[in-house]
Amino acid sequence: MSYKQEEIDGLERRCKIMQRKISLLEEELILAIDASAKFKIEHELNELKPKLAAAKRELEDLLTAKSSVEKSSSKKPAAKLHDHHRLTCDRKEQNTQFKGIEYAQEHQVNFLYIYGFDRHEHEALVERFAYELRGVMKDYLDPNLRARCKVEQAETIYLELNDNIEAYKIEVLSQLFTVFGVDTHTCGPMLQRDLKYLWQHSARLQSLQAQDYVCCYLMIPEMDWNKEITPQVVTWFIDEFCGSTLPPEAPGFFFFFGIEFEEEDSEVKGEVKTAIRAGGRRVQILPELNSLGEKDLKQWFNRYKKQLPRRTKYTDYFKTEDIYYMDDVVVELQRLIDTINHPTS
Repeated sequence: MSYKQEEIDGLERRCKIMQRKISLLEEELILAIDASAKFKIEHELNELKPKLAAAKRELEDLLTAKSSVEKSSSKKPAAKLHDHHRLTCDRKEQNTQFKGIEYAQEHQVNFLYIYGFDRHEHEALVERFAYELRGVMKDYLDPNLRARCKVEQAETIYLELNDNIEAYKIEVLSQLFTVFGVDTHTCGPMLQRDLKYLWQHSARLQSLQAQDYVCCYLMIPEMDWNKEITPQVVTWFIDEFCGSTLPPEAPGFFFFFGIEFEEEDSEVKGEVKTAIRAGGRRVQILPELNSLGEKDLKQWFNRYKKQLPRRTKYTDYFKTEDIYYMDDVVVELQRLIDTINHPTS
């Protein structure tokens, strides 16, 4: 399929205009009292939504064609081992539980707690989950494997402690809206907005379809943890901000609340476990992140044996230690992958 950039630009403008009109009509429908006025608005919505869906499909086809042309014109050789495999050392328990949630498809919006020492790379685990959702983690076995969907991985949201609960909530939403390109100065009272509003008004989110996903990491460092305030804000985020039902054409959402301890045996670990377990069934708790061992590294090197230089061992890249921290491991594995993909002449 051929494409012209002006066609893409025109379709993107049409989609934005139609989406904006749909959002305004939906707001009018909520406020409408007269039955005939409601009927007229519903009739317009029923006509507009299929047109928007068709325009999005056409835009997606053109963007795919553009991507194919750009890829074919690139002289960059295919990677022997893609960068995301630096993320796959251990974390079996967490990944197994996450895949179970993904496959169950019980909820369109999902919430998970990740906790552990900050050197265990909470964000790297979220990045791994995003690649798992794309379905590309087995591309080392099949170089032709392509992503089955789009996944938007949002920039990290920092939950900085604030004793003023309302100000705390507004700051969380301000970061979230900014990340997804929604102007916080034109959306009215922040606490009256919800996830559905964010989805409707974000061009970044509107580019996604029902089979796609959004991953968002909300970081809670130990110094910003408060056993009274933090669970209260998390509960508000889940029950109120994300409480409205999204339409079936919206993507799936995964929100990860990451509690990062300053020490392996943090003094607040006990109260964190107690608090998050009291959060109810709506939020899943992943197993605590722990350090890595020799076996974990050996298994990683065995998995990618065919992609690695002959007779490569983990001790060629790692000193013999009793434990390894993920922040060190991902750096060293990235260096190894770079060596494989860009060998010196």
